[in-house]
Formats: sequence, structure tokens, C-alpha cells
Amino acid sequence: MGIEQRNIELEAENRLLKQALDNTQNIVIIKDEEAKFVYANKALLDLYKTDIATIVGKDDGFFNPNQEQVEFYRKNCKESWTPAK
Repeated sequence: MGIEQRNIELEAENRLLKQALDNTQNIVIIKDEEAKFVYANKALLDLYKTDIATIVGKDDGFFNPNQEQVEFYRKNCKESWTPAK
């Protein structure tokens, strides 16, 4: 299989994965070590009334005025990046 064919297959797989993530009612996110969004599916984008270009690089505090929730999300994210002991 050539590189061009493999790229076509990877693009198709990426489209299928994005479609699956965007069609679930559950929120699916990927954040970096600083709890900033790298990816958010349609469920979260709709909740925050934003788009992917706007959300990437920002944290929950940019969209959510409830600081208690924001701190909870930040703490949860930090704990998920910390290896279990």
C-alpha cells in the first residue's frame, strides 16, 4: 500500500471518528496539561455556544462564569494528568 492510499484511509478514519464523537450526546473533550482545550465535541460546543476554533487553547473559565465548577474541572483535569500511586 502506498503512502497516498494510506493517507486517504487515515482521512476516512478521522472523518468517521469525528462523526461518531459529534453524534454522541455525551461531552467528549481533550485537554492539555494546563487544562486548556485541545478538542471538544459538538455536545460541549453547543453547551458553551461556541465553535472549535474559539475553544481550542482556552480553559473552562473562558466560557463558564461559575468559578466553583471551573475549579472542580481544573482539579479533575490536573488529577487525571497525575499518575496513580
